Amino acid sequence: MPSLTLMVLDGLADDLESVDTLRNHGDVRPYGLALVDEHEVVDALRELLVRGLVEAWELAEPQAHLMPATPPRADDVSLRRYWFRWTANGERVWQAGRAELDAYWHAHPPGD
Repeated sequence: MPSLTLMVLDGLADDLESVDTLRNHGDVRPYGLALVDEHEVVDALRELLVRGLVEAWELAEPQAHLMPATPPRADDVSLRRYWFRWTANGERVWQAGRAELDAYWHAHPPGD
């Protein structure tokens, strides 16, 4: 498996994601980040946040819309509550790792 931080960036390729949505694959056999302990995913998100490769968003009440968490907290509870998306630097790191990710997904198709 590629590095966990690269796998998390890959999980953010399509949209904002939370720890739960990064790991949830519905009714198919677990694959990718679903095979990794939740705490390890939280630690990877913390590292990505500190490195400026992702940004954190939180649900604003009572309107129930997402807004940037400024400044974001890096504790486990907050990281499990936030939604994440990559920054421009995060996308560059993801692009640089595409060959490694493509090789992994080719060898381990989702839900296979």
